[in-house]
Amino acid sequence: MKNPLRFQVTEYDCGTVALQNALSYLFEREDIPAELIKFISLYTLDCYDVNGNSGQGGTSVEAMNMICRSINDYSIKNDIGISCIHYNKEDVTLDKIKECIKRNGCVLLRTYLEGDHYVLITDIDDKYAYMWDSYYLDEKYYDNVKDVVIELNEAFKYNRKVLIDRFVSSDVVDFSLGPIEKRECALFYRKYNNQVESIRGTYNREEMVKTYGDAVDKVGLWDSEKIMIEKYLSKESKILDLGCGAGRTTINLYKEGYKDILGLDVSDKFICFAKDYCRNNNLNIEFIHGDATKLDFAKDNSYDAVIFSYNGMQCIPGKKNRDNVLKEVYRVLKSGGVYIFTAHNRDDSGIYQYIWDEELEKWNNGTQDKDLEIYGDKYSINNSNGERVFLHFASIQEMKDFVYQEDFEILEIIKREEVCEEREEVKEFSGSTWFWVIRKK
Repeated sequence: MKNPLRFQVTEYDCGTVALQNALSYLFEREDIPAELIKFISLYTLDCYDVNGNSGQGGTSVEAMNMICRSINDYSIKNDIGISCIHYNKEDVTLDKIKECIKRNGCVLLRTYLEGDHYVLITDIDDKYAYMWDSYYLDEKYYDNVKDVVIELNEAFKYNRKVLIDRFVSSDVVDFSLGPIEKRECALFYRKYNNQVESIRGTYNREEMVKTYGDAVDKVGLWDSEKIMIEKYLSKESKILDLGCGAGRTTINLYKEGYKDILGLDVSDKFICFAKDYCRNNNLNIEFIHGDATKLDFAKDNSYDAVIFSYNGMQCIPGKKNRDNVLKEVYRVLKSGGVYIFTAHNRDDSGIYQYIWDEELEKWNNGTQDKDLEIYGDKYSINNSNGERVFLHFASIQEMKDFVYQEDFEILEIIKREEVCEEREEVKEFSGSTWFWVIRKK
């Protein structure tokens, strides 16, 4: 469970609380080590005020730098998935902050609020920097300042919206980066311990949730999906919808009469959206936050059908992980049960075949992207939000070899456009793909 972000208990502990809030923002409560909280409390508030009062000068730049280095050391020794990079002066840039946020991180920033003050930046766009300021202020405090908005309804993410022009200013004003020689920030990232968990970070982004959430009604079931599912499943089939996202396929199949269906996704934010949608629309659909490589909740031979829509299985990094998905699908399917999924076909690249020819040459001479595991892996930039998204492009023969690792038979392999002509909404939402229908022997 996530904790809401918290406020200071004194006039001076903004640094202490900003560090603790960084952990609360990135981690579930049960995953935050008590030792780190103790360490932060012990080594912040190291400054004296002009009257010699201990702690009342707040937290120094030197202490913050030491704490960041110590958090990294602790993370390495104890296998805690966090990384922290401390910057000063000209190294504190808007580009670094944006890149950190884009990678699902957060930024501790020394700014101004009647003096030096630490805040936590959790999001940023072309108009606003979104931050949590731990110094509690009345909602109307900035009513006469058009550049700052106080928000009190986003307790897990931000309570200030600051116009970008003010935020990047070198002037000494509330919530600005301020003069270059006085700038300081610390970039906090989650270091995911496995490849599947990294997907969760990508798809938990607010932009992703909005895109996939909007698709539930605006896109709905593809016509081709409806045709293929009607061809191989009955309305009485017990269906497991893997990688269900915000519920586009699960919810719309339920509306089509497939009442015995369960949706699963690795993104807890997607699952929350789907549950809220069902609650608001009086739909009785079960959704589970889980991992398609480990279907621990499901008994052997318990489902008539499993589906994995919109190339979802191929979005999982790591061949072993995709192999585990197939093993789990085989395990939970009844004998004669059907698995329907979609995947890009590398053999059908058309005018873009040259890209794969060039990529193969890189693999042959060892100059491929070292983040990639096998030929066909690719990281692309999502044009809507700049996210780096993984996808594996398999050839038909590679996919056949993959399927035959388990005791499946192939019923059909067909390009989406050969099934039917899709609506414009579907084409805008997704590119061409291929349907695979396989059956457990």
